Amino acid sequence: GDSSSIPWPWSLIDDPASSSSGEWYREAEVKHSAIAVLALANWLLLWALGETSPAAEPLSSPSTPLGAIAWGSQFSAVALLEASVLHVSTSQAIARLAREGMDEEDEGEE
Repeated sequence: GDSSSIPWPWSLIDDPASSSSGEWYREAEVKHSAIAVLALANWLLLWALGETSPAAEPLSSPSTPLGAIAWGSQFSAVALLEASVLHVSTSQAIARLAREGMDEEDEGEE
């Protein structure tokens, strides 16, 4: 189909050319790197506040109150952003499908 009118992320699912060109992988890597940078910034902040250290057991900082708040806030922020993007793109896709359905009905009446 014409993926230019289909909003992201649905265009990546519906368009075989996007997966073969690596567009889907590029988008996934961009998102993964952004989340990794956010996690590093979170960890550096907790280290600066004395809540963790390079010698600490991995994932030990969520066991402290401040660490739990910091990591929970990061997780929540990422989840809310993802939900917002998905909501907007889904609304756009539904509106486009509804318009196409009305256009087909109008053509059938003629």
